[in-house]
Amino acid sequence: MTPRWTPGQWALRAVMALAPLLAVVASVPAGASLRGWFLVLLVVLGAVYALFPASLAGIGVLALPLAWWVAVPDDPLHPMSMVAAAALLVAHVAGLVAGLGPDRLPVDPALLWRWVGRSALVLSAAPVVWLVADAMAEQPEQPWIWVAGVGAAALGAVVAGMRFGTSPAGSDALAKARLDVTNG
Repeated sequence: MTPRWTPGQWALRAVMALAPLLAVVASVPAGASLRGWFLVLLVVLGAVYALFPASLAGIGVLALPLAWWVAVPDDPLHPMSMVAAAALLVAHVAGLVAGLGPDRLPVDPALLWRWVGRSALVLSAAPVVWLVADAMAEQPEQPWIWVAGVGAAALGAVVAGMRFGTSPAGSDALAKARLDVTNG
């Protein structure tokens, strides 16, 4: 399995394994103290995710840092939470791109850059969301805020779908490359 990886696949899989660890380590300035058993669990799940990008390990290794940030740091709204968000997004996109074809399929630079652009667009919302959450943290709970948040997220998804929807450019070339690699 691993000897057939291309250099691009090696890079993607290293990011898949290590970025969730970065998301947890980023919680230290927010008052968290790292726990060895949790880091070992992340390393194991990250390795499984890197070996098998389409496995359920990907859900676990990306969900555990989220749960960590909710439960452990003294200040879950610390600015380092944006570093954690970026790390998890990068790990997710690396897994998505790595899982688009067989292990031997070279990473298509055009496809990778398309996903980097999409990720940058998604990540650009993080500071806005963080500022709103930080401003609302001191306010009494407003029941309408959840409806407004879901509505804003839905609107963002619709706008992004209209702007970036349809099949990616070069998807026919990607399908042909998959067939070429699979058929030897």
